Amino acid sequence: MLEGWFLVVLSALGMIGGVVAYKRYVSRLDGITDEEEFLSRNDQEFKRFAGKYGIIGIALTGIMAIVTFRISPGISADVPLFLAIFLLIVLFGLLSIYFMTADILRDPRSSARVKKDMTYSMIIAAWMLTAFSGLPVGIFLGMIELNSNR
Repeated sequence: MLEGWFLVVLSALGMIGGVVAYKRYVSRLDGITDEEEFLSRNDQEFKRFAGKYGIIGIALTGIMAIVTFRISPGISADVPLFLAIFLLIVLFGLLSIYFMTADILRDPRSSARVKKDMTYSMIIAAWMLTAFSGLPVGIFLGMIELNSNR
């Protein structure tokens, strides 16, 4: 049971780390009024965000591998509770990303190209955050399924 909570905590840490990295990405773009400068900085800053979050994801995956090998064979848990917590974690992350990006998308000075690039960046970031934060929960559910079939 404790292993399940540990994986949920890893999921939350993955989401929080991603939201913080995305916040830094968006804050570096905030206030740029020139479209060409914004688009060139957007590419650089998004690569920086993806690199930082990739490092966070790799570290979490390593910790998850250690936890997975240490999960006891007789693990059982309240799966609906863990899924509800995971869905709340994902909802928090997706709403955070949306509200951070909304300022740029709603800015009347933003061109259609800037809005399009920021929308794509927001969608890719949401996929990345959901994937890395969902990995621990997927491992946990897989371990429960394996143990229930024995």
